Amino acid sequence: MKNIFSILLVALLFAACDKIDGPYSENPQNTNDTGVVRKVLIEDFTGQKCGNCPRAAEAIEAIEAIYGNKVVSVGVHVGYFAEPNPQGNPKFTYDFRTPVGDYWDNEFQNSAIGLPNGAINRVKSNGFVPQNYTNWSTLVSQILTQEADADIAVTNTYNAGTRQVNTTVNTKILNDLPGNYMLSVYVTEDSIVNWQKDYTITPDNDISNYVHRHVLRGSMNGNVGTAVGTGALAAGQSYSQSFSMTLDPSWVQGHCAIVAFIYNTTTKEVVQVEEQKIIE
Repeated sequence: MKNIFSILLVALLFAACDKIDGPYSENPQNTNDTGVVRKVLIEDFTGQKCGNCPRAAEAIEAIEAIYGNKVVSVGVHVGYFAEPNPQGNPKFTYDFRTPVGDYWDNEFQNSAIGLPNGAINRVKSNGFVPQNYTNWSTLVSQILTQEADADIAVTNTYNAGTRQVNTTVNTKILNDLPGNYMLSVYVTEDSIVNWQKDYTITPDNDISNYVHRHVLRGSMNGNVGTAVGTGALAAGQSYSQSFSMTLDPSWVQGHCAIVAFIYNTTTKEVVQVEEQKIIE
């Protein structure tokens, strides 16, 4: 019964996603009276053994080429295609999965629908949070026409000896926000060279030196994050929250970044996002 549901869900989801070909729209204006820029979070749900997933990564590169740092992307490895082979196998033995990635995969049912897909500010389109990568550019463009409701500043200090990173996130509310809100603080690592399947490569579609971008490594404050305030947030309010984490020895600190974002606890929609490298 679950398989039938997943097939029907896939059909509905992908029927609603039209392929967007270039040229793309011009970079939208999305600053308000404060001059703060609205930014968009792209969560790319993927897997190293998903042969179609490199197309989603390419879609992100195309979007970033248009909007630059107005877009923050996170590669979330989840589900069957992210399961590593047993140690001793020659391929795909690395485990990119994380508890926080698995939590949100279960929440939105990304891998159940079928990878690749992604969440664009976790906004629902045609009733679904997960969206086919061919629809991402349109959704990003639409969100970037909206003014920013909050401003986020991320400050990192890093101790090379202990590999501990201390992060402070300062949030200022620009417009009244009804509801309740959480702050999530992720650690990502860029440019990880490892195995990836790619169906466009022949005759052998197993790539040993694929460059994995913006990979989610973990959360500094749990699966759901930390509360911002105690209810509705009023314009002008400011919050400062601090976190720390010791980086895994295998992570390249110079490739790591902190991604902080605020989301509504009911709708799960992201209000604002910011990214800051651990080492500048």
